[in-house]
Amino acid sequence: MSIESEFDKIPSLANVGKAIVAFARTLIPGDFAYEGDQWVYRNDNYVTIRIQYARAQSLVFSCEATRTNLRLIRLSKLRPVKMDTVVARLILRDS
Repeated sequence: MSIESEFDKIPSLANVGKAIVAFARTLIPGDFAYEGDQWVYRNDNYVTIRIQYARAQSLVFSCEATRTNLRLIRLSKLRPVKMDTVVARLILRDS
């Protein structure tokens, strides 16, 4: 089982999910591993994706950016000024 094949269970959101996965892979070396009920980007654990296809028909993306992995990504506009972590969550639903 791969994360890409999991996205295919929600055809209307599959392309968006695959594009976000491809983008995450370009930022920091690693890959997604299935843990519990979600996909976690290893080695850095900065992105998790929960694919909810049974009832909700949604994708839940969580991104946690620390000072360390922001330096690795080199996205200076996202660098936190007075905090150690930036957390974002994006939920995509099939309409």
